[in-house]
Amino acid sequence: MIIIITGSAGIGKSTITGLLSKKIKSCVCIHSDSVHNFMVNANISLDFLKITDENISLLIKNFERHGFKNIIVDAVYETLEQFDLAINQFKKIDSNIVSIMLYCDLNENLRRNKLRNNEDIMPDDRIIELNKIFSQHNHFDYKIDISNLSIAQSVQRVTDILFQINYINK
Repeated sequence: MIIIITGSAGIGKSTITGLLSKKIKSCVCIHSDSVHNFMVNANISLDFLKITDENISLLIKNFERHGFKNIIVDAVYETLEQFDLAINQFKKIDSNIVSIMLYCDLNENLRRNKLRNNEDIMPDDRIIELNKIFSQHNHFDYKIDISNLSIAQSVQRVTDILFQINYINK
């Protein structure tokens, strides 16, 4: 089963998905930024994002082959085209997919971005752009406003949704 967690940069996706993967049995988390960084000096272009998603697909396939039941993919899918390409790749391996978009208000997004490691901090204009893009998205299965939630509360909210829909293999 594949759990896609997406949303604007800097809101806490990687932290949340890392903690979430420890709460769910038979789970592994794939951070798309890490996979994308295999390609040194690669631009964030649709072609390179396709390669990243193909590599994520291979990782999913390998983890499932070795008995992992729940695969979390942490990624920024800022366009419907990017998201659809990823979904189509992942469905070749596992048709049981749920997508959750995490979002927060702009000021909180900017604040959280500043708390990241220096090399991960995004320019404010990029955070503003992504926050606006994600505020308009409606193509994910679930949207969770984490503006006023702690990391622990955010993890619990996602966990509750997954258990509520009987998604997680226990």
